[in-house]
Amino acid sequence: MAICQFYQKSDLFITMIANSNWPEIQDVLLKFNADNQGNAQKQLVTDHSNIVARVFNKKKNALLIEIRKGLFDAISRLVYITKFQKRRLPYVHLLIFL
Repeated sequence: MAICQFYQKSDLFITMIANSNWPEIQDVLLKFNADNQGNAQKQLVTDHSNIVARVFNKKKNALLIEIRKGLFDAISRLVYITKFQKRRLPYVHLLIFL
């Protein structure tokens, strides 16, 4: 809100949230047998928050590159902040000024 008060109202407000079901994340989680009946279990996404953060950062950077290349025509300013949810999943808020 302070940025909008200083400059002007932003033209676009985009929120990108990490998905724990992305294949890049699910492929890294280990599978193991926890009981004698052969029921396979997987590691949880919360066990590997570093992998989630790395995958999210790469996807965020790819989005920023597309925006800067002209996805929404010419932009004058771009401001973003990355935060984490209580489930340890990252998300980013983007303010785009055209």
